Amino acid sequence: MCKKSKAQISTEFIIILAAILSVFLIIFGIANARIDEFHSTHRLVAAKGIADKLALAVNQVYISGLGSNSSMYLPEKMIDVIDYNLTVFPDSRLVQVEWGERAYGSGLMVSVNGGNDAALSPGLVEIKYNESGVFLVQ
Repeated sequence: MCKKSKAQISTEFIIILAAILSVFLIIFGIANARIDEFHSTHRLVAAKGIADKLALAVNQVYISGLGSNSSMYLPEKMIDVIDYNLTVFPDSRLVQVEWGERAYGSGLMVSVNGGNDAALSPGLVEIKYNESGVFLVQ
């Protein structure tokens, strides 16, 4: 009778332990999904910041009129660890940041670089407005 009681207690303990572990597994799964969602949103906000700053600088130079210029520094990496590509599409009047399989675009008020697409590298970008239009120079 003593052995039966011990076996029953062991079985119940294992069942309770399995239930507790199942609950923790579910909680960790949900937390992991939320962390991934946070990182994705953080990357989107960083890309939005880069694209919107460049678009704002181009638009401000255009609004300021002929002979105006400005400069902007493009960071080496997005969020210190993420590589990105920045392209200006003058026909679409769009500044686009791409990272991984995602992209974010910000609108421009004016076509730039004489209608030629421009892939920009990290570093200093000068924005100039002359008789020929608005140009981005690296």
